[in-house]
Amino acid sequence: MMDLSESVMDAASSDEHALALIVFALSTNFYVAVAAVLIGGFAMTVAGTGEHTLIQASVDEHMRGRVVSLYGAISRGCPSLGSLMMGWIGDHVGLRWPIAGGAVICIALWAWFYRRRAALAESLETAPQTGKH
Repeated sequence: MMDLSESVMDAASSDEHALALIVFALSTNFYVAVAAVLIGGFAMTVAGTGEHTLIQASVDEHMRGRVVSLYGAISRGCPSLGSLMMGWIGDHVGLRWPIAGGAVICIALWAWFYRRRAALAESLETAPQTGKH
């Protein structure tokens, strides 16, 4: 069973990742851009680890493999589709604005989920049932 602090850390890391992407996209200084990518990469790693931990801990034992494989497909497939769209938009307006726009969408989604954090935490942080059904 997990406590709310892990969910909060995961949510904060997602927001920090988006903010770092905005700094990266709008930066004209190489060193600021590198620092933003470093912070963003660290935040993305923390968020991904937290997501995977929440999934492992909150899913029923007999469904865990299926849910983790679905998570893996989504976490690998969706960024590819997003990159394809960002590349297409980037051909027309440059990559700075699609990256910043994607980060703004991430912040909007983070805010939407953040308002629902109590219900999400309650459903994710209860002990899963064990055994076959």
